[in-house]
Amino acid sequence: LLAKIFLKLKSSFPFSIVLSEGSLFYIFLSTLKSIQLIRRNKIGYLFSSFYPLADIYVGFLIKLFCPKIIWVCDFRDLPIDPYFQNTYLPNFQDCILKFMLQRATKITAVSDGLKNHLLKYNPNVQVIRNGIDAALFNFERQPFEKFTIAYTGSIYGYDATLRFLSKIILTLKERKIISEENFQIVYAGKDASTLEAFLKENNIAAFLNSYGQVRRAQALEIQRNAHVNLIFSYTLPNFSGILTGKLFEYLAAQNPILVLIDGVKDIEFERILTELQAGKVFYTDADLELATQWLQKLFTEWKTYGFIDSKINLKKIKAMQWRDAAAKIFTDDLISTQ
Repeated sequence: LLAKIFLKLKSSFPFSIVLSEGSLFYIFLSTLKSIQLIRRNKIGYLFSSFYPLADIYVGFLIKLFCPKIIWVCDFRDLPIDPYFQNTYLPNFQDCILKFMLQRATKITAVSDGLKNHLLKYNPNVQVIRNGIDAALFNFERQPFEKFTIAYTGSIYGYDATLRFLSKIILTLKERKIISEENFQIVYAGKDASTLEAFLKENNIAAFLNSYGQVRRAQALEIQRNAHVNLIFSYTLPNFSGILTGKLFEYLAAQNPILVLIDGVKDIEFERILTELQAGKVFYTDADLELATQWLQKLFTEWKTYGFIDSKINLKKIKAMQWRDAAAKIFTDDLISTQ
């Protein structure tokens, strides 16, 4: 309970000034140093990215003291999340964010779903997908000996999707499709005990192979060597398009992606995976049989041929590198707003 209270305070103004990453000391020194650099070197562009909240505060303060600078504020998540309900007094937090972000020259977001929510803060919002580091395409694959579903990262708060995953695995086990000798769930992150608890509910925790917290290089290696990479996401009515950075790492790994969503249909997520032939989206309230059949088909292919023939559109994915994504920021409409 105390941890939940602290996390909500950490995301809520004015407590976020002191409790969020960076704190007041970071905000003050970053603002002061940035203003000095801008004036000394005649810098014309300022980029800030959420998370953390402290960087929004710094961007706002810099814009106050250097009003001619072009400030681009980027979002891959929402500061006020209606699904996780991560703040106190959300309407008040909205007012604070609008007060600051209306000074931004442009807001960028990774999805149309995020854009629709960010428009209330600033009318100039542009969708720019996360880019993919070109270096991620250079690797040698050494697949796991067992058929492996992999997840790397945090799973805090994804109770509905964790329970859904557990039911899928249980169904495959009961149908005698998989066994402990040929199937595993590989997890890398800080929440292994949480995942294990949900698997224990259906007596399938023996399928879990947990690496604990690992360096990013090892997490990428796990993604590449898995047969299926897993994403948990969520939607609400009029709220969708949560495209985490993990998705773009998974795309570079070029293995099928299994997306489990708690909520209503996410047309944007479905469209991306369909266009790239990168995987499939399933919903916790309706798709147990469809998800089970999809995984069974991949497992059968692996068991028959020793590998899964990836149909992912590599040409389109390679066109999503950071260089191409960054170039979209510098458009005529950005300059014309000044």
